[in-house]
Amino acid sequence: FSHCRIRLSGKVPILIFQHEVLEGLQYELIQENPSTGRVYRTPHGARYPSVSSVTGRLNQDAIQQWRRRVGPAEANRVSSTSSARGNKLHKVCENYLNNTLSEMDVFGMDSMTTSLFNQLRPILDQRVTKVHGTEVPLYSDTLQLAGTCDALVMWEGVLTVIDYKTAGKPKKREWIKNYFLQSTAYCLMVNERTGLRVPQFAICIAIEGQKDPAIYCEKTKDHLHDLHDLLVDYGTFAPKTLAG
Repeated sequence: FSHCRIRLSGKVPILIFQHEVLEGLQYELIQENPSTGRVYRTPHGARYPSVSSVTGRLNQDAIQQWRRRVGPAEANRVSSTSSARGNKLHKVCENYLNNTLSEMDVFGMDSMTTSLFNQLRPILDQRVTKVHGTEVPLYSDTLQLAGTCDALVMWEGVLTVIDYKTAGKPKKREWIKNYFLQSTAYCLMVNERTGLRVPQFAICIAIEGQKDPAIYCEKTKDHLHDLHDLLVDYGTFAPKTLAG
């Protein structure tokens, strides 16, 4: 492993993760939020829709049915709670991989965030051997998409995109196809920006009330066809085949 375990004080061990920035990822994207949906402006001035807004279309009908079933007030409450829950966990995991999460931060977290982080922390400890970036801005002129991936790491020695998710209850695999395609797009973006190949991604879902998270470590190439079909349906340019 490329990191070591240290103890600052008290009884909570904190890992130090080794970092290495990859060539080709030293740039910034400008985020814009028009009424038509989030877009990113690239360093060359192109404006591309966010990956999540495009892949989210896969669940659009199901979400609308759910909103009608529970009513707008309850739907807004659940959506707001879920968003806050996810944002807190993302920030904790980001700080953890960046070696900036202190023991005081850990002790000061609310019980829900603590519970969710405790599900993912052992996974990060055991499998992440090097960190190439967190909250990594990415874009592709080929896919005409952009976004920010949660982390780009060496996962058990393999270059991997990580995406953190939270859930109020376990989700069936067929419900999270949009997660797979979102991360597939991120892998292809890293390929395009760096010239390296990202052969896999890891979806890490922390679930309320559960002891263990749901971890999906998937091969990028296994989802290329579905991503291609989605982009064709969306109307963005996509080649006949995508190389993973």
